[in-house]
Amino acid sequence: MKKATTIDEQIELYKNRNCELDKKITTNWKDYHFCDLREEKTFINEQPQILEKCETAESALFVLKNVLLRDKDEKIILTPIGEIKILEKFLPHIVEKRLDARERYANFVFPTLTNPYEIWEIQDEFAVKRRYISLFNGKRDFMVIIKFFNDGSIFWNMMHCSRKDMNSHRQGSPIYKKAGDK
Repeated sequence: MKKATTIDEQIELYKNRNCELDKKITTNWKDYHFCDLREEKTFINEQPQILEKCETAESALFVLKNVLLRDKDEKIILTPIGEIKILEKFLPHIVEKRLDARERYANFVFPTLTNPYEIWEIQDEFAVKRRYISLFNGKRDFMVIIKFFNDGSIFWNMMHCSRKDMNSHRQGSPIYKKAGDK
């Protein structure tokens, strides 16, 4: 495997691994006797406003930056387990798949990071990957994925899905969980 020397090379290697890491994980929410997310009724966040879909990646990036960073290049968010830094240079990756129109869910990022239902952690030779999972009272729940590279840099992504599908992302080691569940 090629050795990455810059953060951009690390990100490209990490993105192109076809989720090999996720396929190797053997522990998940069932191993910890956690409830199925479809059964959770207690720790539900109010659903934020879903934004309009943008026609171009450029306009989607503008919306994402406006919601997450305002007029800054970076923003630090305090989560239940520490700080997360959102950097402008990593936002284009989030909106590059136009069919997903992820900019519509920009308002879900802060409640997911600051008030997650669970945080799951996986580690490999490149990075530590943390999945911040949050449940909302609408049709979709939300996950923010943070990758902490060995050199101290970060990369992140976000996605929405149903609770049934969200269960499949509850892999690795749970490092944070709302009270009330086993």
